[in-house]
Amino acid sequence: MSLFDLGSDLCPEAVALVEKFATICAKVEVLTKCIPEDCEDLAAEKKQWMNKWTLATGAMAKCHLDGKTYSLALVLPPAENAMGLEASKMYDRWTEQVGTALLAAKIKREQEKLAATADEKFSYYMDFPGDMHETCFEHGHGDIVYTL
Repeated sequence: MSLFDLGSDLCPEAVALVEKFATICAKVEVLTKCIPEDCEDLAAEKKQWMNKWTLATGAMAKCHLDGKTYSLALVLPPAENAMGLEASKMYDRWTEQVGTALLAAKIKREQEKLAATADEKFSYYMDFPGDMHETCFEHGHGDIVYTL
């Protein structure tokens, strides 16, 4: 007897939900078997896989919750669940890597923006006539005095 054998007690909506869940489970199983290798050259493939994983697991979670309406326990069989957990760990790791990369890119943009602002301010002050930015020492105390 299959996990998805339907009894005659179920209403048509419940039967449709069980069939939808079975279809989603098949998609999740395929995704667990075609996880891209974890290398930088496959960043686009990993992102595509992550998007598919998000959609599939989201649809699965929705079916699980909707199943409660009909007193259905829609869950993965143990073998598929174990494969799904491994895939989920990979997804979590890649999500963390993407988040770290986005944060690093944001920090780099901010640093470049600050450097550009500092360069603008420096060049603004350097555009004054020659004596404006020269210093002299008075009274031997080492106080910096700007001359005009």
